[in-house]
Amino acid sequence: MLGYLRFALAILVSFNHLWVVYGVGRLAVFSFYVISGYLMTAIIRETYGTTAKGLARYATNRLLRIYPTYLIVFFTAAAFFSLFDRPELLKFDSNISTPGTMIDWIKNSTLMGLDFYSKNRTVPPSWTLFVELFYYALIPLLLLISPRTFIVWLLVAAGYHIYLVAGANPSDPSIAWEARYGTIAAGGLGFAIGACARLYLPDALKSKAVFLVCLGIFCSGYLLSAYWAYTGMRPEFHRVLSTIGYYGVMFSAAPLIDYLARLPRNHLSEIFGEYSYPFYLVHIPVGFLVFHLLSADHKNAYTLILGVTASLFCSWGLIKIDRRISAIRSSIRFRTSQGAIAAPKTF
Repeated sequence: MLGYLRFALAILVSFNHLWVVYGVGRLAVFSFYVISGYLMTAIIRETYGTTAKGLARYATNRLLRIYPTYLIVFFTAAAFFSLFDRPELLKFDSNISTPGTMIDWIKNSTLMGLDFYSKNRTVPPSWTLFVELFYYALIPLLLLISPRTFIVWLLVAAGYHIYLVAGANPSDPSIAWEARYGTIAAGGLGFAIGACARLYLPDALKSKAVFLVCLGIFCSGYLLSAYWAYTGMRPEFHRVLSTIGYYGVMFSAAPLIDYLARLPRNHLSEIFGEYSYPFYLVHIPVGFLVFHLLSADHKNAYTLILGVTASLFCSWGLIKIDRRISAIRSSIRFRTSQGAIAAPKTF
């Protein structure tokens, strides 16, 4: 059932890029991190194991999941964007451009070092894949040491965020947004929450009642973020409330994700889940095309609706390709142990 949630999060990211509902996309990125931390911990322990052979299969599967679709989108977008002047691209998004140097080409094609501060990102959300790959590698290493290291990881990650929030300039309404959002260190909190939820979530937090409460908190965080984007808010209020929403969404996601992951598999949910990754990658390049064809001066509801529709169509084509690769991934995946949670087809 996580497919529905992943699809909804991908759509929310597009609200951030194809319209002007700022904030919801950032919340969605960290919600994705919590999901990834949860699922990676589950599939390593219950599908691949921590033997050398198992980890090799895990790593191969992760690379086949991330790179083929990404490289198709990257090279297609790079060729397409080369037809336009940089100011025209920047009018739509401040980050999109074709790589200007060999280093930029290497970063964009390998994802290595392509962090939030890299301005020449042909596929702007690609920086999050660099963060994902880092924690895909870290989680099995921590499991090899001891599952208890995940508690230490969570405490260190939470301490890092507390340090950033406590040390932020009171006049800064963003509360050091970039530092607590766009770095590998910042991303660790979402992954740690997800991983610890898989390993240590108390049974008392696994009930339907807790799920519904967390769902309310989770949705409220997104709704408030969207509301603030439209109405504006005095910096001192925004500072406090945005922090509550930001971390409230992350921590409420843990019981929410755990509950959904334990529900019986749903074919429709898996189909929706298949769209989340390709849509996440293509919505900005496709959105730019829509923006250009409409000769729009600014993003609006039309750029969002048409951009989402066109991106879903392009995602359908990418899914057709990815399903062929999925057959390879399935052939290298261990059978899950009896009673274990099977990894969704999209993972």
